[in-house]
Amino acid sequence: FAGQGSDVLKLVLGVLLVVLVIRIAEWIPFAGGFIAWLLLLLSFAFAGGAIVLALRPGTPDVEPAAAPTGPPL
Repeated sequence: FAGQGSDVLKLVLGVLLVVLVIRIAEWIPFAGGFIAWLLLLLSFAFAGGAIVLALRPGTPDVEPAAAPTGPPL
């Protein structure tokens, strides 16, 4: 994603990747359902934690880093 500037594209591809991994995990015999449930729980916990951190008061606004000024490689 180095050349992509779209955060929405990154979000959608990340969600699709999580769904694909969970669907693959469901095919594992015996423990697949538990593994899929655990992956869903972890992804929800990370999303909830990110929302809490983003909405926490006192969080300074971080400006994006300046682009490199050297010649293109």
